[in-house]
Amino acid sequence: ALTAGIGHLVRPGEDLSGLDRNGAMALFAKDLKPAIDAVHQLVHVSLTKNQTTALSDMVFNVGKSAFSHSTLLKELNAGNYSAASRHFEDWDKIHHKYSQGLHNRDVARERIFNTPDNSRSVTVNHKTDIHVTGGDPVSTGKEVSLQQRRLYGDIVRNMSGAIA
Repeated sequence: ALTAGIGHLVRPGEDLSGLDRNGAMALFAKDLKPAIDAVHQLVHVSLTKNQTTALSDMVFNVGKSAFSHSTLLKELNAGNYSAASRHFEDWDKIHHKYSQGLHNRDVARERIFNTPDNSRSVTVNHKTDIHVTGGDPVSTGKEVSLQQRRLYGDIVRNMSGAIA
């Protein structure tokens, strides 16, 4: 199959003989959009920019259908980011034969996926049970509110220190 630019599959009748760098980048962005859309459609957990980039590159190369049935996606949607990232290397074969080139690409994708970016996106799920017995409902409500503010303040301070 004939390709041009950055992995663009040339279709019959398509003339890309005068393709320059800017045209190649525009063509790549157009070709990559369905892969990015597939990642947004199939992944049901929060992703950083780097994770989205690595997954979109993978989908661009293996296709939406293959990605949708992958162990990587199943692990990721279960919230197992670390386990999911180890499955990038499941895609290092061409017709059941190991390819060093594909392996290198998979290792690079895994590295990008696991590299923190500057988006500082943090998702926190926290459940606190506060049990109160007896007392005036108004004063009890105020005390619960005070304890919640203290608890959440501690959580935010700890997170700020961890990501600073």
